[in-house]
Amino acid sequence: MSAEATILLPRLGETMEKGTIVGWQVAPGADFSRGDVLVEVETDKTVVEVPALGDGRLIEILADEGAEVPIGAPIARFEGEPFPETEDETPAEAPELISPAAAQANRRVVASPDGKVRASPAARRLARQTGTPLASLTGTGPRGRITTDDVRAGASAEGAPATVEVTGRPMRYLRLGAGRRTPIVLVHGFGGDLYSWLLNHKWLAEDRPVYAVDLPGHGESALDPDASGLDALGGALAGFLERMGLGPVHLVGLSMGGAVSLWLASEQSHRVASLTLIASAGLGAEANRHFVDTVSNAESEDELMSLIDDLFAEDRPFERDLIAKMARVRQQPGYLDGLKAIARGLMIDGRQGWDLRSRVAEITVPMKVIWGTEDKVIPVTHVRGLPGTVGVHIFQGAGHLIQMERPEQVNRLILEIAATG
Repeated sequence: MSAEATILLPRLGETMEKGTIVGWQVAPGADFSRGDVLVEVETDKTVVEVPALGDGRLIEILADEGAEVPIGAPIARFEGEPFPETEDETPAEAPELISPAAAQANRRVVASPDGKVRASPAARRLARQTGTPLASLTGTGPRGRITTDDVRAGASAEGAPATVEVTGRPMRYLRLGAGRRTPIVLVHGFGGDLYSWLLNHKWLAEDRPVYAVDLPGHGESALDPDASGLDALGGALAGFLERMGLGPVHLVGLSMGGAVSLWLASEQSHRVASLTLIASAGLGAEANRHFVDTVSNAESEDELMSLIDDLFAEDRPFERDLIAKMARVRQQPGYLDGLKAIARGLMIDGRQGWDLRSRVAEITVPMKVIWGTEDKVIPVTHVRGLPGTVGVHIFQGAGHLIQMERPEQVNRLILEIAATG
């Protein structure tokens, strides 16, 4: 009978003192062979695949996904011969260092004996948050493994993105839900797209139609380089509502999309039933120039990874998947040129170029502002001094993409303001 042994967290770099468990690639009860990837660990520099140094069967995971573990601490128990010891706590066969994006792309899952569905840890997490049953999905990853892209497709299975021509150019959108209640329209931020609302769209659409749009120059919506200012983006959003026969709608804008939404509520108030701004641009002068410059110019995943600390605070949901997607979409011809054109108006001399704060007092429809205290893109201090008619909701410890970090709370606030429609 084989003995039981313990897997300890190895030293995976000279400066490493602890590591964070990204995801287990072998489930309890599953056999593994020498060289199989057991677990992915995030160090202070990168993500590392930790291989098995012998054959065995995993018995118990002692450090779950997200756990921060010091070097030498036990992370799992297995049945088999103990792994050989090394002088410096580093595996005899050095693990492969991989980029975060590659870690996501190459992730392997070994099925457990009870026949559970193969899925990456990130896909399982996304499925829980989007309420998507894994058993309903078809995996497109290695050996039929379910990926986050598969979960996304399943989460939006009620409808597929479509395009409509607005001012002579295609504009992409995704509609979910049905009913006679006033529609909700979701408008993303700079460098984002309609999938910025992955954790919100389906929930908000329970009893009404909800649209998420790609603003011109983002996602798969085309941009006229000579019409890249606030008026043009706001006009495109108005054109979309007109083309789709929508209005008035409950408008929800994130970051740059908040400024576009505020512009529309001010310029064409008959189209807006309520306005919710999330970490909105246009309410103050300060903004993170590094963020705008990186979104406008970065071409590789490694360059884009510097945005993670700007976007998230306590929780970093799907950070690697988010960055990988941003890198893919900017390979489209002319995509970066479009972002640069928008950025020239969005930021001027290191400060926001769109000043809409004085317009807030003109808004007559119900209005809410949502912000996180740890927002590193646009400071939460911009909520100070807003008119008393504006509902202000501040979340301690949340970052810029608060709709992803605190989806349940944000969804509830959006539904509250839309409850009368």
